[in-house]
This record gives sequence, C-alpha cells and structure tokens, in this order.
Amino acid sequence: MYSSIKSPCPFLQYGSLPLNNEIFCFVMFCGLPIIGVGIIALSYIQRISQFQEVLANGIETTAVVVRKYGRYRIVVEYRDYEGKMYRRDFEVLPSEYHRFTQGEAVGIFYSTRRPHIFAFKETIEQARAAAQSRREPPAP
Repeated sequence: MYSSIKSPCPFLQYGSLPLNNEIFCFVMFCGLPIIGVGIIALSYIQRISQFQEVLANGIETTAVVVRKYGRYRIVVEYRDYEGKMYRRDFEVLPSEYHRFTQGEAVGIFYSTRRPHIFAFKETIEQARAAAQSRREPPAP
C-alpha cells in the first residue's frame, strides 16, 4: 500500500502508518538529544545550587578517604555535628584523584540543612577568597 513512499528516516521501514515512523524519527533524532542536553544542564544547575548551599551554610569537619577505585572515583566518610556518619561515593577530577590517598584526612564543609551535601574545604576557601576580592575596591 505504501511501497511507493520513501521513509524520511533511512533506518526505518514504513509500517502501516507513515506518520508513526515520521514521529519516531523526529523523537529519536531531535527529541532525545534535546532531552539529553536538558538533563546535563539540570545536573550542572543542581551542583551549583548545592555548592552555594554549602558555601553559605557549611560547617567545617574532617572526612577520611576510605577508598579510591575505578576511573577517578573516591569514597569519603565524615560525621555531622550530631555524630551521624555519612559515606559518599563520587567522581573527582584526575588532579584531585591523584592528590588523595586512602586513609587520608581531608577538610570538608557540609550543609547544615542537608548534611549529605559537602564540598572540599580548599574549594570553599577559594570561592570565598574570590568573592572577597570582588567586594574589595582596588588599591589606589
């Protein structure tokens, strides 16, 4: 019935309704990349928001690197002000991965509202110093 109609999507054969294949092609080649970029953007925005939360309301403590594995993944453990233990597994930059050793104590700040969210002390101090330098007028 549709044998004379060529598919706009070279990877598909027409079924009983050509419109279904066109919608499928649109979703696969246009919709999925847009959704993927959206997910990446939301993840980035979430990380920025969490960092700002720790920057504004963070409590300093010490974490211990309990494991290094895989491709730049580390596991740290720390306790909040109530003594509750948190264990976080996450990916770090290669430079951070090589800087840490298993069993090493590392300074961190964690969020008072959500203690499972933390940032390295060095990163917080750099952010605070940068913010302070933007507030100070340049010397004459």
